[in-house]
Amino acid sequence: MYLFGLFSVLLFGWYTRLKWLSLIIALVIMVHIAATTSIKTNLGIVLGAVAAAVMYAATFLRVLRRNVVALSIVAAALVFAVISNDALLERLQIGVDRVSHGVEILQRREDVVGNTSFNDRAGWQSLGVEGWLRSPLFGNGVEAFRLDNGVTSHSTPIDLLYNSGVIGFLAFYAMFVSLGLRLVQVRGLALGSLPSLIFGGLVCYLFITLSGTMHYNTFMAIFSQ
Repeated sequence: MYLFGLFSVLLFGWYTRLKWLSLIIALVIMVHIAATTSIKTNLGIVLGAVAAAVMYAATFLRVLRRNVVALSIVAAALVFAVISNDALLERLQIGVDRVSHGVEILQRREDVVGNTSFNDRAGWQSLGVEGWLRSPLFGNGVEAFRLDNGVTSHSTPIDLLYNSGVIGFLAFYAMFVSLGLRLVQVRGLALGSLPSLIFGGLVCYLFITLSGTMHYNTFMAIFSQ
């Protein structure tokens, strides 16, 4: 919800040119995301922002240059509000620690105390691939992985292959391909920062699907429309 809220606010700012209002709301939402949401969401936002900055470097630098004063003022006010509230500061620190642990898990590829077991995820992946090979084209049926194993695989590709086979997998990820192709088609149009915003969201959601069952996510479905 917060992730789609962030995208919507940035889209609102692009459409209405209400720079200050959109920046304030976006930064507040980002604090909520850092403090309350999953590791994969935080990492997905960072990855999406970096990818958009690289792919649309000229647009990114232009927007940053035009908004550097507003960003600095709003960010400073937000930092002051956070450090003045001990409860919020503690909650934010917990969120930052969780993201740090997530990066540590990815680097070490082993369990870290207090986080989802890496071995569990590897086991679910193995179960998913084995089940998919039993029916590679059509899969084993809706919610088959959950029914057979008592839990989801915590990965959209694995769940889709196990439940819906190659057909379901291709149908789902065709949404991302379609968005990418449309971004290519409009590269010559004067749309300001809109293409980079959509591309950043695309990369973010794509990353999150690797460690989350995003085919259940209503907000991602709204974004893909």
